[in-house]
Amino acid sequence: MKSETKLRDMLRQATSDAHQRAEAQWMPNGGRMSAQRYQCYLTMLLSVHQAMGVPAAHARGDLPDIEAEDRRVRALCSDLNMPKKDISIPVLDPSYAWGVGYVLNGSALGAKEMLQKGRIQQDWPNAYVLALQSYANSGQLARFFARLNDTRLDNITALQGAQDTFGLIAEPAQKVLAQ
Repeated sequence: MKSETKLRDMLRQATSDAHQRAEAQWMPNGGRMSAQRYQCYLTMLLSVHQAMGVPAAHARGDLPDIEAEDRRVRALCSDLNMPKKDISIPVLDPSYAWGVGYVLNGSALGAKEMLQKGRIQQDWPNAYVLALQSYANSGQLARFFARLNDTRLDNITALQGAQDTFGLIAEPAQKVLAQ
């Protein structure tokens, strides 16, 4: 009997190229960024979390996810030295929201790696990456992935959410590279 592929594995395989492209565009040269590129990276992340992350957490309807997204937005605002703005929260399809969450919550693994490998300079703002590291280390990321695999979703719609999120991450990188 063939074992059922877990949604997380399917999303990982299906978005692998998009993930690698986004990472390579933002972190060329072995993962090192300039201070200017890092500032643009944080600005892009704030935009993505406000446009996609917060609505997706609300669509998943889980208070810890909503609180985690709020912490991330506050951390990004702190890193960028700007006030947190109230945003409207559009309604997202729950399956789509899980795909968005796969990307944004899964990025906690990347944040841990960035910190461990010293890819963020000591004098750079780090509230956001520390919040993601805490999310991963606390077990919340494992909880999210377990729920992702256990929730009945439309896989195509979840994949679209993940692909759209990677697209929003990679698009500004192309503009930064063109400068």
